[in-house]
Amino acid sequence: MNKDEEEIEYPFIARPQYLLEECNIGQIEAENIFSDPLNGVPSLPFGHMNKAWIEFVNQLSPDGKVHRFKTPKDTPFGEYGELLEDAVEGYAIIRNGQIVCEFINESY
Repeated sequence: MNKDEEEIEYPFIARPQYLLEECNIGQIEAENIFSDPLNGVPSLPFGHMNKAWIEFVNQLSPDGKVHRFKTPKDTPFGEYGELLEDAVEGYAIIRNGQIVCEFINESY
């Protein structure tokens, strides 16, 4: 099997062509604190997903950058190139021009 016939794996839903603006962590966190009058969601960045957010932020090294991304519906992903059923938004850590980590916070 030659390289063109091999299965293509897409380890991240984020792709370079779908990266948007560079963001800073403080700005992202300030924009993503939710206020729940019934206290069902913690007042932390990304609410119930805060632990995953912290794990994402901990992957950021001094030479890394965070970009927002929006990947459209029907983009292939995963080991077998399945198509996304919805558009997906989130943040990606870029290091040496490569996506090394992603945090997905919305699909629609």
